[in-house]
Amino acid sequence: MRVLMFEPTGGYWPYTHELAEALGSFTQVDLLTSQKHSGVYSYGMHAILRPMAAHLRAPGTPLFGGVAWALDRLSCSLSWLVARERLAGKLRPDLVHLQSTIPLFDQYLLPAFAKKYPVLYTVHDVLPFTSSRAFGSFAALQAVYNASWHLIVHSEANRRELLAVFGMDEGKISVIPHGLRRGEKLNKNLAKKRLSFAPEEKLILVFGGIRESKGLDLAIGALAEVRREFPQASLVVAGSGGNADLAWYHRLAQEAGVAEKIHWRLEYIPELEVGTYFSAADLVLLPYKKFHAQSGVLLQAYKYSVPVVVTDRGALGETVRQDRVGLVAREATAQKLAECIVRIFRSRDLQAEFSQNMHEGQEKYDWDNVAARTMALYEQLMKSGIHQV
Repeated sequence: MRVLMFEPTGGYWPYTHELAEALGSFTQVDLLTSQKHSGVYSYGMHAILRPMAAHLRAPGTPLFGGVAWALDRLSCSLSWLVARERLAGKLRPDLVHLQSTIPLFDQYLLPAFAKKYPVLYTVHDVLPFTSSRAFGSFAALQAVYNASWHLIVHSEANRRELLAVFGMDEGKISVIPHGLRRGEKLNKNLAKKRLSFAPEEKLILVFGGIRESKGLDLAIGALAEVRREFPQASLVVAGSGGNADLAWYHRLAQEAGVAEKIHWRLEYIPELEVGTYFSAADLVLLPYKKFHAQSGVLLQAYKYSVPVVVTDRGALGETVRQDRVGLVAREATAQKLAECIVRIFRSRDLQAEFSQNMHEGQEKYDWDNVAARTMALYEQLMKSGIHQV
């Protein structure tokens, strides 16, 4: 079997790369992806990087304001869809596995594409952050989901939401968990030293790209509350600032009196450095206000056995409760998040229990297991020869 995996946004690169590499033990996988990792990769007995096709291009610098930038983005999006069509025609895959789409265009193009190739779509985010903009409207997402032969989600919570919001057939959806990103765990004190923290400091980690929906303002407010009982607590914010209003967050920190207790690293964190941040953390905080997915950051915490505090958004609350790896704030407020953090910091027994549960739960999210389940679905889909299994 030959599988073409397509990920035009680059936003799911770590997941897609890990899955494609693990699937290489079972079958041939060609991965077409973009942004910093642009190119065509092949996974099988050997991993080969081939030059990127000439018809692919990256978005340019906006020289003439928003209109030119928007036109450039649209042109780039279309070029990736052309690349998908051409590469599929060249490789003749048995199955196409989409990790993301461009619904604005795919609502029209994917139905025809899916008549030529079995299309499986992993829905990482049931209602994407950008669904009202370039990614397309609700109707566009509905059309993309309908055109796909089969859909994968990462949790029962995501499956229920897909059924409730989009009215999908239950038989068209499979639940396969998100895998754990690979990495080496460091000694906690050594990791803290690398980040210029003292061993006694309690580090609360907020990791990943900054968006208003991810609730960094709640994390800042929670830090102020936590420091009333644990003055050694600090917040580490690591990830790309993107288009976020960073000045607003800095003002919030000043007003809350915690500006000096926040360590900012507002850039993409290289894979080799990710482990340092998670190894140093005493707690990982996911204070999301709006979320309709499973979180790679949450599962990264599993890898390093770091207890978590989350809001009850997307699959976060369900996963944390089910696996008993942290606490779920009853409301998405700074006060409720702080109460959970303080409760964990107070109890070494609770910390040890959550860390042990994370360690024991790693097998469930091991990439070999995720790949085996994905491969079984591929085979089932190919045998069925219909638009659902």
